[in-house]
Amino acid sequence: MNSDAPNMTNPQRIRRAMGFLSGQGNLPTLADFAQAAHLFGQAHSVPFAKAKLAVLTALGCGVKQDFENATALFIDAVMGGFPPLMTDMAVILEAYGGHEGLVSTLLRQAARRGDVTARYLIVRAGMRGEAFVSEQDWAVIKDSLPSNMPLISGSYINGTPIEPVPIERAAMERAVSVIWSPAAPTAKPLSQNHDIRTVSNVLTPQQCDYLIALSAPLMQPSKVVAESGSFHAGFRTSDGAVILPAVMDMPLLQILFSLSAAAGVAPHQGEFLSLLRYYPGQEYRPHHDYLSKDEADYSQVDRTGQRSLTMLTYLNEDFSGGATDFPDLEIRFKGNRGDSIVFANTDVEGTPLPSSRHAGLSVETGEKWLATLWLREKTFWPWVIEAN
Repeated sequence: MNSDAPNMTNPQRIRRAMGFLSGQGNLPTLADFAQAAHLFGQAHSVPFAKAKLAVLTALGCGVKQDFENATALFIDAVMGGFPPLMTDMAVILEAYGGHEGLVSTLLRQAARRGDVTARYLIVRAGMRGEAFVSEQDWAVIKDSLPSNMPLISGSYINGTPIEPVPIERAAMERAVSVIWSPAAPTAKPLSQNHDIRTVSNVLTPQQCDYLIALSAPLMQPSKVVAESGSFHAGFRTSDGAVILPAVMDMPLLQILFSLSAAAGVAPHQGEFLSLLRYYPGQEYRPHHDYLSKDEADYSQVDRTGQRSLTMLTYLNEDFSGGATDFPDLEIRFKGNRGDSIVFANTDVEGTPLPSSRHAGLSVETGEKWLATLWLREKTFWPWVIEAN
């Protein structure tokens, strides 16, 4: 399909590019990514298109990988004043640290211009004592949120006011440039006989809230993977959402690069990030994450290898029950917000480990939100071609 149709408007280019990123109902091909990158480049005067091109450029997805150019493209897009991109930059800056005033400026401006995610982040921050706005303004913003937004039943906690400051491009450049080479945090082993470890504070509270806000409208009843495909099962009663390429944005890349560094693997070995929500009484009974291979190889074990590691990251902590249990290892873990547990599903030769059996125990009160990243032995991202 030719993406150079004459007389196409920028909105038409963007819609067509998003269609290519969605794979037209299937997993996007390398040609789809290249077409999307070309169309976003043609529509680069639109901040949304420029930001999408920045993501593809950072990933080397349909266009040559170039972190420096990706950084410049994204900051130019943010400077265009599109509210969701201002929110994206606020999330990135908050994780970078030391720029609370600029985070306040971006969130307040984005919220004032109608961005629901910015409003959600301000409300959640106010419940932690982070005063991006006054208590009165916080209450107004909270009332403006859709009634089905999760985890907003708490109250405002008075904290030190965070005063907004003028937008500074240099600070944004420094924060974005750190995305591509995050520091690997220290892990704590939990067993001498199995590769299972915890890592504290992998994600910041605002990153956790961002993932919740992003995934909440995408939630569907969770499925399990089997030889013939995926299906609903009574032993898995959560809701889930998978962040596919069309949804990728710069805060998600920051999160994926940070998670991968904490797990000790390359980002391209990760499957697409899965988000889970458990209500009271919901659970995931004991199961293994390693995969079976059928004739069609639905699970792509031939191409990408086994799920050698699983990484679970807790996105909130205001619930009871819901620990991750390893019955054969006699280990039970419940992380604080932003904490991860990483465990091996196979040995170094790729042989499945039955002792990796684990369960998400039933939630008693509140909602449990979790990010799951399954990590393959080889490259999983479909736009990365490994050298032979």
